[in-house]
Formats: sequence, C-alpha cells, structure tokens
Amino acid sequence: MIYLGYAPGGSTRIANKSGVSIVTLSEGGVRYQTGAVSCVDEAMGWFADRLGGAVPSAAGIDAFLFWETSRCGWRAADRWLKTTYSPVTRNVLPSNSVQGAAAIQGMALGISLRRAWPEIVLTEAHPKVLYYALSGNRYEWTPKVSRWLEESIGASNGSPIQTQNEWSALVSAWSALMGHTRSWKIDLRLQSKYAVEPAGSVVYWWPGGDEPETDGPAPGDGRGRSKGLPRRFRWKRQVREGEVPLSPERPLAAAFHR
Repeated sequence: MIYLGYAPGGSTRIANKSGVSIVTLSEGGVRYQTGAVSCVDEAMGWFADRLGGAVPSAAGIDAFLFWETSRCGWRAADRWLKTTYSPVTRNVLPSNSVQGAAAIQGMALGISLRRAWPEIVLTEAHPKVLYYALSGNRYEWTPKVSRWLEESIGASNGSPIQTQNEWSALVSAWSALMGHTRSWKIDLRLQSKYAVEPAGSVVYWWPGGDEPETDGPAPGDGRGRSKGLPRRFRWKRQVREGEVPLSPERPLAAAFHR
C-alpha cells in the first residue's frame, strides 16, 4: 500500500518550498521518500514519477480539507484540539485566519488527487500538534524531531529530512497510513455535522481508539457548546424540511440568515 503526504509551502526558496512524501507499506516493511516542490503541479508530477502507475491508497495533507460556516471559521475538530492540547493551542487556528498556501494550495492538491485517483482517501493532518500529542514535547525544528519521526514510522531512508515542510509532509503520509490501517481510529471530521468539502468526502484521522467528546467548550468564549443546533443551522434544517414557508416577503436567503 502506498500513502502520499503534502505540506504546502509559501515560496520557491528551498527552505519554504512545499514538502512531498511517499510512504510504502509492504511485507518487507516501511519505506519512505521526501522531496520539495514549488507548486501543486510539481507535486502531482513528483508523485506520478515515483508511483510508476501504481495507485495510492490514501493521502495526508497538512491543510484544511473541510470548512465550517460558523463564526471565524472555527470547526469542531479545531475546538477539540485546542481544548485537549492546551500547551500548543497557538498552533491551532480557525480557517478564516489562514492565508496563502495553507488556505489554497492544500485544498488544490486534494482536488487534484481526487481527479487523478477518484477512490483515494484524503485525510487532514496537523503535524505540529500531532508531535506534541505523541511525544509530549512542543515542536521545534531540530534533528531530534526527524529522529522521532523515523523511529515512529520504523524506517529511515539513510539521509536526513531537509526541511520542515518535508517533515510535515512525511508526518501527513504517516497519518494516512495509520488511519487507513485502523491503527488510529479517531476521525475528527465526524465532529462536524455541517461541513463544506470541496474535494469530496474526507477524514481527519487522529491517534486513539475512541471518539472524542463533542460538547467541550469553544475556544476563547469560556462557554460550552450547545447540544442543539446553532440558530442558523436550525433555520437551514427547517428550510430543507419545508418547515419554513417561503414567500416574496420571506425569500430563501432571509430564511438562511435569520
């Protein structure tokens, strides 16, 4: 089985290029490759050259693969991560705060992968928070984190990982492997009842065997989330189910944004 990884970068400088990776799981063990590319087109070419016609099982991407339409773009998965891993809470951002490559290129890569391999499983990844969750240490780019990753994967390609984005891409591919093989059973995507998925259905695999609680506090407001639907979603549901009468005096948009 073959797993792809991608971590979008922000420029053509080698240190800031996007990271790409391939992890291969076979009877002989685990092997991996990493690299750096300048854009999504180069990433797709890098994957194709190394796959040699093989079909990947899943891909992990260090970027938002689904959105929510609540205030600031906060998603239930992000709220859970902030509550569960409070020492690294600054690493978890709402989608409205993310700019550039992380906002656009990660999603573009996911859509491109689905066009090339419609059955591929796409999982979101969060390498820095994942590192803290599994190691108990805050992320800092040092040889230590590369050694930790090689030990966690159980493989080494004989040369050091060159950049932070290559490291993040490899963590993302490893996340895809661990979720696809059901070594990790938590899917944070299931926290969202109403999500926008431009690349189609996605998952968000996370270490553990039980689903996290869904009624924890939202970040920053100190209040627990309501077990019922937020008011805007109640109206959306009522419109879909025909409970809200529509008329020239009450257009569809008004019902959705009450």
